[in-house]
Amino acid sequence: MLRPIFQLSKFVRNPEFLTTPLEAYENHTSPSAQKKFVPWEQKTISKLFWRGSSTGDSYSKRKNSDYTWKQSHRPRLALMTQETEGQRDVWVKRGKEWDKESWGVAKLNEAYMDIGLTGGPHQCKKEDGTCDEMSKEIQFKDRVQPEQAAKYKYVFDIDGNGWSSRFHRLIMSGSVVVKATIYPEWLSDWMTPWVHYIPCKIDYSDLYDIMSFFAGPPDGRVGGHDELAKQISEQGKKFGEEHWRWEDMQAYMFRLMLEYSRLLADDREEWSYQKTYN
Repeated sequence: MLRPIFQLSKFVRNPEFLTTPLEAYENHTSPSAQKKFVPWEQKTISKLFWRGSSTGDSYSKRKNSDYTWKQSHRPRLALMTQETEGQRDVWVKRGKEWDKESWGVAKLNEAYMDIGLTGGPHQCKKEDGTCDEMSKEIQFKDRVQPEQAAKYKYVFDIDGNGWSSRFHRLIMSGSVVVKATIYPEWLSDWMTPWVHYIPCKIDYSDLYDIMSFFAGPPDGRVGGHDELAKQISEQGKKFGEEHWRWEDMQAYMFRLMLEYSRLLADDREEWSYQKTYN
């Protein structure tokens, strides 16, 4: 007998049935949701913004393993964007050509990033000193209200312990979403990367290149592709308004339950959908 597991998120190759998460969901017509929307023309900061807690892992010193808390996705992002030493090669447009240029990481982070963990270390083991290490090495920042975050043209969406519950709120904010994830969501097949959001590699190796393309070179000598970023933000918001509504989630769940019932039925053909109208 089939033994399904209904999940809010899963890995790509897992067989679970995806359901529609309601955590942090707001109907876009509600007054509270509308307050968080800022038109592109009123967004004053051309940096990539993110704040969040250090969820996503159980941090400890693991025996017989080279893995450390610094390799987990959220601390790794925070450490990368607070770095002030070293060089990175970034694709930069000069005239009509694109070339790789070496830039100081400090300059790149100053020009492009406003990213940080908040609230101190979480989900870490105090007994082995992991929490103290994280406190010393990570520059924790203050929380920022969604209304303030909406002033940024670019917002980052990253996994936590599972899928990101912020995705809907972010695409409805009017900012363009840069997204790094390993979790498909119930509507992932309907969303198109580079049309509704900007995909980012999970190792963040293309993050500076993305910002150079859209916001322009770190030295600000020439502009980027602001109009294209605006277009993606508008198409993402339109998708949310037309396909991520309360009734869309209801329809998805209803269809999911119908299909599950069909799979469990002794006579699947009898339980299959039959057109009953002309």
